[in-house]
Amino acid sequence: MRAMHRLKYPACQLVLATACYSGCSGNSTTTPTTTSTLTIDFTGTLTPNGSAPYQFATLAAGQVSIELMSLSPDTTSVVGLELGVWDGTACQRVVHNDSVQVSTTVVADASTAGSLCASIYDSTGTLPRPEAFDIQAVHP
Repeated sequence: MRAMHRLKYPACQLVLATACYSGCSGNSTTTPTTTSTLTIDFTGTLTPNGSAPYQFATLAAGQVSIELMSLSPDTTSVVGLELGVWDGTACQRVVHNDSVQVSTTVVADASTAGSLCASIYDSTGTLPRPEAFDIQAVHP
């Protein structure tokens, strides 16, 4: 639920700013073009040998990234991150990194708007206990 609220408000601000610009500038005959990004935090607990996928939608083509913001209790654990396309049932991997630690980013380019997904997973199968995590997706 937390991710939906973070997505909702920046999107509303963008719509309002664009509406005011085109509706309030009586002398302008051009439509502004803006490139904006949205940020979503996904939090949860990664279990040994587990994974946690998250679906999100992009509003335009452009660069998409996911970053491992935190792990707890072991901040030095190595996990995997992937970006993919959501096919309606599962995350279809496009790009991944199996050796991720806190502050590592995985980046891909989306050719169109659509349904994407991010996933964190126990890439080595050696997590000794569950790890609380925060991953952040930034996208158009």
